[in-house]
Order: sequence, then C-alpha cells, then structure tokens
Amino acid sequence: MEQQHHSDNPTEAVVEFIPQVWRGPTGDKRAVVADKRNRVEFTVPLEDATNENGKLLPTDSYKSDHLRAHENAPEWYSDWDNPFYITIDSTR
Repeated sequence: MEQQHHSDNPTEAVVEFIPQVWRGPTGDKRAVVADKRNRVEFTVPLEDATNENGKLLPTDSYKSDHLRAHENAPEWYSDWDNPFYITIDSTR
C-alpha cells in the first residue's frame, strides 16, 4: 500500500492496530482479524514511527510492533496477547 503524506511538513504518523485471533483446526491455525475488537487509529510523533533514514516503519513488521505499547495507543493494545499487526499508512 502506498504511504500517504497529508502535509508538506508532517509531525505525526497515523498508526492502526489490527488485533487478530487464531482460527482453524489444530495444527493448521491461522491468524485472522478479530471480530470482537475494533480497529482504532491513533497518532504518534513522526520520529517514533520512522527509521534512522526518516522513512516510515514497514507495516506488519517487528520494526513497527513496538508502537502497540506507545503512550498514545489505547491501553488494551499492550495487553493484547493474541497475534496482531500494525499499519502506518499516512502522516499529517
């Protein structure tokens, strides 16, 4: 997905936490988006969502996973004990 920049001088990144659960028969379980939890966007300072070159951290990667515990994230994110992924698709 192409990253969107909504400002000439962005100061924050828009982050989305997508909670998942394990589904499927034993031995063939797959992570799927959780039905009972809403996806919620939150913003973080741009420097918290960029690498040393100033590029946004990759979506669904170990490099962006730490954002679930960011002080701007809802508290239940850091308590989520199932699979999840993070997206960072835009700045503003």
